[in-house]
Amino acid sequence: MAGQGISDFIANNDVAQPDAGGYPTTYSFYRWDEPTNQWVIHNSSSPAFGDINFDAGQGYIATFANDVTLEFKGSLNAPSITQTVYKTATSGKQGFNLLGNPFLSPISLSVFTNSTNNPNIEGTIYFWSEGGSWTYPSDNYAYWNTSGSIGQGTQTPSNQIGVAQGFMVKVTANAVDVNFTAAMQTHANPVYFKEDNKDFMRISIQFEDAYYNETLISLLGEANLGFDRDFDARKLKSDAALYLYTLSPDKEYELAIQGLPLSSDEDIEIPLVIECANAGTYILKNSEFSNTQGSYKIFLEDRLQEKLLEYSDFEELSIDLNAGITDDRFFIQLKNTTRINDDKTEEIPLIYSYSDQIIIDNSASALSYKLTDLRGSRIMEGTLEAGKNCICLPDLPSAYYIVGIIDAEKVYYKKIWIQ
Repeated sequence: MAGQGISDFIANNDVAQPDAGGYPTTYSFYRWDEPTNQWVIHNSSSPAFGDINFDAGQGYIATFANDVTLEFKGSLNAPSITQTVYKTATSGKQGFNLLGNPFLSPISLSVFTNSTNNPNIEGTIYFWSEGGSWTYPSDNYAYWNTSGSIGQGTQTPSNQIGVAQGFMVKVTANAVDVNFTAAMQTHANPVYFKEDNKDFMRISIQFEDAYYNETLISLLGEANLGFDRDFDARKLKSDAALYLYTLSPDKEYELAIQGLPLSSDEDIEIPLVIECANAGTYILKNSEFSNTQGSYKIFLEDRLQEKLLEYSDFEELSIDLNAGITDDRFFIQLKNTTRINDDKTEEIPLIYSYSDQIIIDNSASALSYKLTDLRGSRIMEGTLEAGKNCICLPDLPSAYYIVGIIDAEKVYYKKIWIQ
């Protein structure tokens, strides 16, 4: 709505108020100031945030003393709104600007973030996800982009920005415009990430009952190994006690969401980073997983424990962590299934299929095998004796399959055709 003063809104909507010294006894009404990289409380003189009218397209953050139904006054905003955004901060959240939906209908995120409509922003939308108090047990940012969305457990963003919803974007240049247009308005039902046909890994970490964070890796045909405007989301940090994120393959970017190519000629190694304020036992969990395309064999590597787990077998791990940053222990390994162990054939037993059998000629001892389809679904497994092993197969459709040979130290794979 246009024409309403912020003081009038605060007075009529039970917004929590600051004390006589100007400091909030409970949190109150703020704007985000990108140049100084800080939240500015209403009636502040430096940076200035006085008694002004709402600025259409600008975002604000407010705490309410009680559950309320908000009352907005004024006239409807124009069908097209332009908001100037900035990139001047020298540290912290450089280029991050707080915006808000100026319309009385939801906005389609995919239309809003399209590079044709808004070429001056990266393609990720950042929402504040409060855990219920301001002591930051699990309060953190939620994220949406073309790769998918993550949040605080069940609080996962959809493909829409709701009415009066504030959100952050990162801009790519200083003093440029962000556009809100009538074409962005929608009345459709939200479309959630898990409904999309993507291969992905959603990984979460939890400490006791209060601390939670998650990260997402998506495999998409349009993504590449560098930073992608539409598919990669930078990790935003608040004052939370727990963060989980990945590093880009070149280790230049900390990413809450990482989009990777659906296939690659090379294997890909992705560091998985944990930051925690408390020492103790944490639960690292495979929250959701889809690998329908089968372009990679995917593993979780724990270098401290010297373990390489097939990701499809990984459900959750109980891990002991010291307070601080753990960035050299856990890695997501994506192995190209078209060239698995092509450079190590001399180390692998002879493997081939014949009729309804797999033949494995084992010159070593203490080996086991595992047969999976290209999606990683286990079909059968067992131990290998020294010499020739003839393994009878169940009734399988003609296709390529992966035979894994496991010894005490490593796992080797070979892709074979079974008729």
